[in-house]
Amino acid sequence: MTKKSKKKSYYKPLNDLQKEILSFIAKNGPVSQTEISERLRSKKMDYSYVHKMMIPLVEQAYIKVGDIVKSKPGNDTKIYHLTVHGFYCSLYFGNLWDRVDEVFEKWREVLVKYDRILIGKWKSLAKTELREYLIKALRYAVEPSLVEEESLVPSSIALHRENNQAEAYRHSFFSQAFDYPLVVLLSPNMKHNNPKDLGKRELDYYKMWVKVIRDDPELMNWLTERLTKELERSEAFANKIRQLLQFIEGK
Repeated sequence: MTKKSKKKSYYKPLNDLQKEILSFIAKNGPVSQTEISERLRSKKMDYSYVHKMMIPLVEQAYIKVGDIVKSKPGNDTKIYHLTVHGFYCSLYFGNLWDRVDEVFEKWREVLVKYDRILIGKWKSLAKTELREYLIKALRYAVEPSLVEEESLVPSSIALHRENNQAEAYRHSFFSQAFDYPLVVLLSPNMKHNNPKDLGKRELDYYKMWVKVIRDDPELMNWLTERLTKELERSEAFANKIRQLLQFIEGK
């Protein structure tokens, strides 16, 4: 007997209508298919066609049925939620960067159970002096995973459970916002060997981070744990990471 080969899952490019549906859900919160159809009525899209357009969004883990409510006797109405993956993708597909705070706040209650660090703390993080850096880091974290969508690349993030989706995006974000600048600063090519001796621009950036971290014990514990793990992985940077940890902790 020959074994049946498993069918691979691939991203299929979203068309403009599907991107608009994703953006509509992102901006309006959990919605029913009827609400989406009414929004698109001006485009002369009937209910059945909208349903057809939504199937790939479910199959590729952009959206899911988050709730079912009784609307009329014998009728159940499905309420669609963004997944963690769909949440971040909607920022890109809908070009919602100028409304990023609004979208985070709209979905915080639904998605915070998957990510207390980035989704849960975005509101407070975005109020700090780091705001412009954080939005830039978020764009870098989200967009590179989508630039090849037209070539039907495997959907590695979407295939995971939402906790894993959240971890993937959180890792990508903090790699851009925290780890990558850290590697640059601690590179052997840098003249500075101690965080206290960094150039003004670099030092100001990490002073802002240190203030944010010290004001939030949960974030401080999470990031120091992250740095501690880096100690185990990076012999070359071990002493410098240790110095940065002491700097953050005020020792």
